[in-house]
Amino acid sequence: MNAVTETFGVLVSVWRSMLMATGLLMIALVAGLMIGRERTLLPIRVLSWWVHGFVAPMLAWRSGAFRAGAIFANNMLILVALVAAGAWPIAGIVGIAIVGLSMGIALGVLAGLPEAFAVPGEGSPRLRWRMRIGILLNLLEPPAIVAALGLALGRAPAHLASAQVWSAVAVWIVAPMAVAACGESLWIGAGRAAHHSAPSRPTNSDKVGP
Repeated sequence: MNAVTETFGVLVSVWRSMLMATGLLMIALVAGLMIGRERTLLPIRVLSWWVHGFVAPMLAWRSGAFRAGAIFANNMLILVALVAAGAWPIAGIVGIAIVGLSMGIALGVLAGLPEAFAVPGEGSPRLRWRMRIGILLNLLEPPAIVAALGLALGRAPAHLASAQVWSAVAVWIVAPMAVAACGESLWIGAGRAAHHSAPSRPTNSDKVGP
């Protein structure tokens, strides 16, 4: 209980940094979405390769446990790198901007892959419930990301010791991100199952007669 209280105090000490870092991330994300339209640029091509070569196949894995593990590992690697970079104020700012730009570009690429996040309006009641539960669990992800952003931007100005920072990461970021990854894997898997089990709609070429 003492660890929870102490680490919560660490997060309270960087709450202003959480707000500023979230704003910076959103600005960079929108910029990434706009830049992502220029598919000929080298950074966009690299991120497109990453999405097509790793992210999309990962989301298509049949094993929900492996999918959750890969989602968790990918997300935590990014957040841990951000928090570590925050030991130097400029590095934290640059890191948040790069992550925001990359997220915007990657989302733009994923938008062109309808199979990546298949969330149909139809499906069995069981699949719909799995999807709802997964989405609810996945709601733990945004607060954990905001906490990581606050630590990345605020650890140096707040003069936080490394032990304080990483204790807060262990309590308030690792556990919620693990649960959120399980939820994300659950709703993506349910959405894909419903998508593939839904009957295909006839196209004009399938119609017979005038």
